[in-house]
Amino acid sequence: MKRLVISAMWVLLTFATALGQRGSLTGMVVDKSTSGHVSFATVALMKTGEENALAGTVSDETGEFLIDKVPYGSYQVVVSFIGYQSRNIPDVTLSAADRELDLGTIMLELETIGIEEVEAAGAVEDDHHG
Repeated sequence: MKRLVISAMWVLLTFATALGQRGSLTGMVVDKSTSGHVSFATVALMKTGEENALAGTVSDETGEFLIDKVPYGSYQVVVSFIGYQSRNIPDVTLSAADRELDLGTIMLELETIGIEEVEAAGAVEDDHHG
């Protein structure tokens, strides 16, 4: 019986330690040209070398975001919003030494779209019968 209790305690301790090995990322998304907040920007967290997001969130009304309960490891963060160029932040590492990482102010630049010259032509119909 004593061996069972010790085994159960060891399993619980291991599980609690694994859960404790998590951190968080914070930051603020702003428009580079106006320094205004970018509300509801998508913030995706991807494991380094992978294409699918592991976690993510959107910035709030003030441009701030929080991704918590992130397992320790190396990641890249991709911040995007319609009309802006996506911003890729590589080499983001969470560890016991850096559990709470503030990415600071993340500036997004407006996306410039090249538009070819458009020519509009029309005709005016004369309604006057004279």
